[in-house]
Amino acid sequence: GLEATPETAFQLASVSKAWDAAALMAAREAGALTLSDDIHQHLPFRVENPLLGADQPPMRINHLASHTAGLQDNSDAIVYAPGDPQVPLEVFLEDYLTPSGAHYSAGDNFHPWEPGRVYSYSNVGAALTALVVQEATEAPFEDWCQQSLFDPLGLDRTRWFLADYPDDQVIATPYLVGSDGWEPQELYGFPTWPDGQLRSTAEEVARFLGMVMAGGTWEGEAVLSEASVA
Repeated sequence: GLEATPETAFQLASVSKAWDAAALMAAREAGALTLSDDIHQHLPFRVENPLLGADQPPMRINHLASHTAGLQDNSDAIVYAPGDPQVPLEVFLEDYLTPSGAHYSAGDNFHPWEPGRVYSYSNVGAALTALVVQEATEAPFEDWCQQSLFDPLGLDRTRWFLADYPDDQVIATPYLVGSDGWEPQELYGFPTWPDGQLRSTAEEVARFLGMVMAGGTWEGEAVLSEASVA
């Protein structure tokens, strides 16, 4: 019964990945990483594709960012549930990507090709990109986004977690169509949250897009370089 306004926050789903990319490029500009880095330069655990041989080529940051790393999304392991995710990002990804992990599956979590060879859309890859940024910048990914994107753009209602909203009434309630019509759903989260959990408003997404259209600057504030935007 509430009217949506330009200040109503909606979950952006996979549009969140555009913000992940901006945060990654901001980390590159800060000198924390390069796109050609082997991901193991920045991770606290190793990721080896069990479907490849022992001499497999390195998985690089640009492979993650371009969905060519050979990682596969296993829907049985990635559970969507009401509220914010309860398992830290790094814990879930280690459980998913290392042989001793609770969510590890060679056949369901990996593709049988070398990094850089084949495009295959991957939510896990996006989440791992965020973890690389987190480790390289030595800041929680949500804090890095706040510092490098949200604050320079003056965003007050763009956040990764429900807990960061003083009042969740500013967030649009999601609905499904059931037998009795529209049925309200609980606000939800999931362990690979950087791939699609960001919430923002029409007005604040417009600021982000305005910055991109202006080559990295918003209202005189340099957020990214023109090269990073390109």
